[in-house]
Amino acid sequence: MFNTNRQKQPAAPAKRPSPPRTRILKPTAAHQSTDSAASLIDAAKPAQPPRFVFKPEVLDRVGVSYVCIWQWMRAGKFPRSREVGGKVAWLESEIDEWMVTRPLRSYKKSEVA
Repeated sequence: MFNTNRQKQPAAPAKRPSPPRTRILKPTAAHQSTDSAASLIDAAKPAQPPRFVFKPEVLDRVGVSYVCIWQWMRAGKFPRSREVGGKVAWLESEIDEWMVTRPLRSYKKSEVA
């Protein structure tokens, strides 16, 4: 009545973590300009080629929802995204520059230096 000759299926192999979702771009003349905000970023860091940062990493770095980022992009308050292989991505340098240019928080009874 029941098939007793069934063999156990081998356990599925453990999933490996996916690689980081980044792509290295070739530097262009447009990315060679130096802005005041860019100079605030660690100047001792060696120059690296532009790199795409995909949506999950941007959300993690900025700490807000994609809806909020989308609204900021439409209002011109956040760097516009690019389409890379059907996915949403930003240039890492633009995200870094945006983060550096955020105003410092003011506190009551604090002196401005």
